[in-house]
Amino acid sequence: AMSKVLILSTIILVFFSCTNQAEIENVKVPEKIVSYNTETLKEEEVEMESIAGDFKIYTLIDVSCATCLINIEKWDAFAHEKEANGLTVLPICYSKDNFELLKYLVESDKLGNVSIPLYLDTNNTFMHQNDSLISEHGKFTALTDTYGKILAKGDPTEDSDVKKKYLKLIIHESE
Repeated sequence: AMSKVLILSTIILVFFSCTNQAEIENVKVPEKIVSYNTETLKEEEVEMESIAGDFKIYTLIDVSCATCLINIEKWDAFAHEKEANGLTVLPICYSKDNFELLKYLVESDKLGNVSIPLYLDTNNTFMHQNDSLISEHGKFTALTDTYGKILAKGDPTEDSDVKKKYLKLIIHESE
């Protein structure tokens, strides 16, 4: 009788530890966010759910940090790669200076050629809603499906293994 209890409790334990691990994480998006077009310098409030894309990469960028702004160009280049076709890159920008450094660099043509829209998290809503997903260094990058379910985490612009993983997932999920 003792061994049956042991086996049963082991099965229950394994079952619960597996289901707990498979807890699906989602990126929580604010209802509205400011879209900033660096080519026309236009800002407009958009509904985040209306942003199309079968696959989305959300990445946080601190645009009040000059060295972090280089990431915007990296993401723009990544978004225009042939393999990244069908992928919507959403750079979520946050700032300690009311986006002044970013706007100054864009308006004075010092940012480089960036054609993807930047999303300004003006009230840090995105940051607060996804608090548990963001590293202590304020970093967060994730690949999601169209509904915001996280498929993978990591920065494909900095790590080629992450990039391979992302592209494999996109090809696999699209089939």
